[in-house]
Amino acid sequence: MLLRFSSNNKHAINSINITVGVKNERSEVNERVNPAQKPLAGELNRHAGQLAGELNHHAGQLTGELSHRAGQLAGKLNRRVVTFADEFGLSNLLRLPYLPYSCDIQPSGPYTSRFVSIKVILEVL
Repeated sequence: MLLRFSSNNKHAINSINITVGVKNERSEVNERVNPAQKPLAGELNRHAGQLAGELNHHAGQLTGELSHRAGQLAGKLNRRVVTFADEFGLSNLLRLPYLPYSCDIQPSGPYTSRFVSIKVILEVL
């Protein structure tokens, strides 16, 4: 899942990419399993699929919330940078290239999984 936030401000952070990767660890039915146990293995596979779907749903919700908050933070940061540059006559500094900033976030909460990772990338024009 990839979300992108964009701004038209020439001094703005131009994008925020948020990637959520969820691995689906699904148990597989072993061919050597006793035929009487295969229905149980199928039931476990079905529950594993349901749990993976629920985890994907909650990861999507977390991503949307993070995207919203990152957009608010980017707007606040842009206003402060432009105000600071204007006050001190540093508008030329805003035209210098900046390297993107990125970080990985491991969410915590009732739906936390070691298979959920959120990558945030901030790029400045």
